[in-house]
Amino acid sequence: MLNLVVVARGPAEIDGLTTENIARRLGPKRASNIRKFWSLSKAQDVRKFVIARTFTTKKGKTVTKRPKIQRLVTPVVRQRKRARAVAKVQHREKVRRDAQEYARLTAQRALERAASRRSSRRSSRRE
Repeated sequence: MLNLVVVARGPAEIDGLTTENIARRLGPKRASNIRKFWSLSKAQDVRKFVIARTFTTKKGKTVTKRPKIQRLVTPVVRQRKRARAVAKVQHREKVRRDAQEYARLTAQRALERAASRRSSRRSSRRE
């Protein structure tokens, strides 16, 4: 087997090498690479341009196989992204509320401790 690149064409065509165009068996799988390969715009549907493979099974049924498109932005993907953003904001708010509650509790307990110390000193002086 030779893996070569044709740099310059000679005087005549070579049968089977320069006369035929062989279609790609496998195409790109990632959405952005499919767009680049077919030079599509953002508005065009990438799913229609995936290179599919049609064949017949042993039972004689015709089947079309195409790869799963990776990094395809679908409504579900957008929904999950929004949900993650909302969860982040809610968690930030919860942490802030919890911190305020903790600060309030510690301040209240510090006052109670100080009050109990004062009351215990007074009672010991009187006796």
